[in-house]
Amino acid sequence: VAPDSLGIPRFHSLLPEVPPEYRQFSQVWQTLATSHGVYFRSSEYIFRWANGRLRVWKPEHSFHVAFAVRDTIYVRQRQVGLMRLVDDSLQLVPKGERFAEDPIYVLLPYGERKLLVGSRGAGLLIYDGSDFSPFRTEADSYLKRNLLYHGTVLPNSWFAIATLRGGVVVLDAQGHLLRVLDKRAGIKDQSAKYVFVDRQGGLWVALDNGVARFEITSPVSYTHLTLPTKA
Repeated sequence: VAPDSLGIPRFHSLLPEVPPEYRQFSQVWQTLATSHGVYFRSSEYIFRWANGRLRVWKPEHSFHVAFAVRDTIYVRQRQVGLMRLVDDSLQLVPKGERFAEDPIYVLLPYGERKLLVGSRGAGLLIYDGSDFSPFRTEADSYLKRNLLYHGTVLPNSWFAIATLRGGVVVLDAQGHLLRVLDKRAGIKDQSAKYVFVDRQGGLWVALDNGVARFEITSPVSYTHLTLPTKA
């Protein structure tokens, strides 16, 4: 988006900036903004737009999902694993090959240096830069049964983990279950595809049937819950 002659923001296509040999790609699934530029992720390429120039990365196989954490781009490449962009070079992170066949859906900052990683096969893990260790929570079986799909960091360093079948689970940094945002909490369906925290601390949840917003930071809204036995 750039202003026109009247100062009104207008959309401008970047396709003319893409070299002809890189124009055959499917949907752009993600847009990630960092201080280094804006990244666009498709299965076939990652594009970066910065300072009026476009940079392209091509995978050996295909890109599955990308994340921007602490101004660093991470990407899972199918049949390769979890990679990180370092000095404009995609490099496999230590032990990242464990995700060559195990899709990652959550990658969030944990504390000052570590990462919280969520996959379908391994569940939630803590990554310290050299190895992955299990992050045991009170919602492990619920997340596995209901298929974790996305996540975000909440105020107070809590986490909201979206699932495809069971709404959103709210955890603290020790893995305690704080809330389950499902039909009982007022959402219209259980399939949560994306979670986002706005500037007021409200949690937005993208659903199959519309969107929902929760005042998640309200001091009177937190209750320790027991998970239902069925989704």
